[in-house]
Amino acid sequence: MAAQDRTDLTGTSPAAAEPSTAPDRPGLVLLALILVAAVANLNLAVANVALPDIGKAFNAGQTSLDLVAVGYSLGLASSVLYLGALGDRYGRKLMLILGTALAIPASILAASAGSVTVLVFARLFGGLAAPASRVE
Repeated sequence: MAAQDRTDLTGTSPAAAEPSTAPDRPGLVLLALILVAAVANLNLAVANVALPDIGKAFNAGQTSLDLVAVGYSLGLASSVLYLGALGDRYGRKLMLILGTALAIPASILAASAGSVTVLVFARLFGGLAAPASRVE
């Protein structure tokens, strides 16, 4: 008997008894996840392009510029395991919303930073929030 032909005693196939876990609008969900992942990955590289201008604007030394460049990655690396476990436990949708809600103020703070120190901390904060929005 083929696997497709098997039925249980009630006359239903085993696959029909399982509830569907597919989202209602899979295309929209996929688009949202792609956009979130693109923004999170963009933050990894965006400061590198602007480092010369950041250095001039803040009269920053090389050490400060290095911290601006790696601040996001440092925050990301320090929280990815913990927030991934929280996502497994409480749901990835909740973590996506939380990560996005934390990443927006971090980006605004970085964009309006008045000093290189504030910029470094904003990038670090953005990196700490990033794993919550990465639902891989």
